[in-house]
Order: sequence, then C-alpha cells, then structure tokens
Amino acid sequence: MSFVSVYAMENFVNVVSDGQVTDPTGKITNKNYKKFVKIGQQQFMAFAGNQGLAEQAVKIVPFKNEGYPLSVLAQDLHKQVLTIPVDDASILLAVGGLNEKNEIEVISFSNRTDQKNYFNPKGDEIAYTFLTNTKNNISDEISETKLNQFLSETGYNTSSKAIRAQKKLNDFISDNDSTVNKVTFELNIKKR
Repeated sequence: MSFVSVYAMENFVNVVSDGQVTDPTGKITNKNYKKFVKIGQQQFMAFAGNQGLAEQAVKIVPFKNEGYPLSVLAQDLHKQVLTIPVDDASILLAVGGLNEKNEIEVISFSNRTDQKNYFNPKGDEIAYTFLTNTKNNISDEISETKLNQFLSETGYNTSSKAIRAQKKLNDFISDNDSTVNKVTFELNIKKR
C-alpha cells in the first residue's frame, strides 16, 4: 500500500488515495484498492502500509451512522498500532471528518512514532497530511512542496479545486514510485 493524501479546511475534508497494493516482494496484488472507508456518515478512516493490518483496523471500527469521538478513537487505535513492531510491518492511519462539535478534525498516526498529528483548521487555514509507505521514500517535504505547487495551479479553497491538486500530487508520486499507481479514489466530507 502506498499513498494517501488528506486535505482539510474549516468547511471540508478530502481524502485521495491511489489504488495499488504491492506485496513485500514488490509484486502488484491489486490495482483498484480504495485505501479509506467511511466509519460514520461524516467520518472516515484512511490507511497505508501493510494491507492486512489496515484491514484489521477497519474491522475493529465498524460503521456507525453517528460516527465516533475522533480524538478518543485515534488515541485508542494509536495505542494498538504502537504494539506492532515497525520491523515487522508498517501501518499508517488517519481518522477524520466532522467531530462531535460539527467541526472538521483530522488525526493521523502510525506505528513509526508515538506522536499523533492533529488538525482542526479554522478560517482560511489549510491542513494536510500524507500516509505514505512508498518504495522510493519520497519525503513529506517533497510531497508538501509539490502539493503547494499544484494548489497554486488549481486553487485551494474549495473541495473540487483541492481534489484536482491532490490527484496531480498522486500522479507525481506515481511517476516517481512504482508502488503507487494513477488509479485514484476520492472522498469528500463537507461541514453541515
């Protein structure tokens, strides 16, 4: 599994993922695999890293129409993820959407660090995070630079503009990493 971008502003959050699953030997096992699920009407979980571990995480967070308290969910999931040795497998997760205060919230974490990234954008503030387990280790800094370049081309303040930039970023990553493909899946959640 390879590349997911999450982009949020005060009124919306987008998730864009590529569709490729590559096993540890480099063999492509799936070209059309969506790397996020809805866990509530207005909430999602996105994932990258080991496919089996991601699917286990999805199973322990069933869809609930009303969703979850996102901070509590992230804390509980992160505790479980940290029990997985990085040398065994990598797992990167993000949960987000509308929280119990009807605000956009995104929290990302992995088994690589005990820190979580928390985003609750206000006004014109932009928040984004990348879940990446790429073969060529394209850094978050490169992804951030390219995303900002694409946002300057597409615009940034609406969901559709941001999704265009996110898809361009996915294409850039795909052109530079064989574990990412150009098949994309997208999810948009808007503030009510």
